[in-house]
Amino acid sequence: MIDEAQDLSPMELRVLKRRDLTGSMTIVGDMGQATTASSSASWNAVLEVLEPRREPTRVDLTVSYRTPEEVLDFAAPTLRAAAPDLTPPRPVRRAGHSPSVDQVSREEFVATWPRSPAERSMPSPRTRRGHRDRRAGRRGRDDPSFEGTRRH
Repeated sequence: MIDEAQDLSPMELRVLKRRDLTGSMTIVGDMGQATTASSSASWNAVLEVLEPRREPTRVDLTVSYRTPEEVLDFAAPTLRAAAPDLTPPRPVRRAGHSPSVDQVSREEFVATWPRSPAERSMPSPRTRRGHRDRRAGRRGRDDPSFEGTRRH
């Protein structure tokens, strides 16, 4: 069983192929969520590297139970630009509000970022009460020219 296969490079796929004694693998992944430059470009590219001994069975999952419709709609332009051949999943639930992007100054960004791993893993009291979460990603935190962006 190989999960998150979209992030495997051709070299990593070859390593797995060499260790496959039975010729049977279950490979799971979402090409729309590839996170590295060396990620496989498509399932066809994965199969070219693995050279399966028998015809593979492909099952595309088309329903999103986790991500609400508003988030999928917000991400749709990025998915179309990054992977135009992929069909977005169909959501089964709504969140009731759309995501937003706000520009913040570097000072506000740094002041609201949790300092310890424990702080980063716990929701803030404001988030639990339904207010905006003022925490942001770590990217650019120590860069004096960075203007932080936060997403809700």
